[in-house]
Amino acid sequence: MIKEIFGILLGIFGLFLLYMTLIVSEAIGGYTSAIVVLSVFGFTILVAIIGIAAIIRGGKMVVR
Repeated sequence: MIKEIFGILLGIFGLFLLYMTLIVSEAIGGYTSAIVVLSVFGFTILVAIIGIAAIIRGGKMVVR
């Protein structure tokens, strides 16, 4: 149960991180911020997938 909650919070945190990064990149602008957004976006997708997978697998955080 605790691991499921942790997975959900991890996914929410990833989406929040992506949202904040998009806001910052909008404020700064330029190509460098776009690169940063893409890198953080990829990491965020990875974190969200791990969180969703943890929820689907019954909260088992499997690291291979």
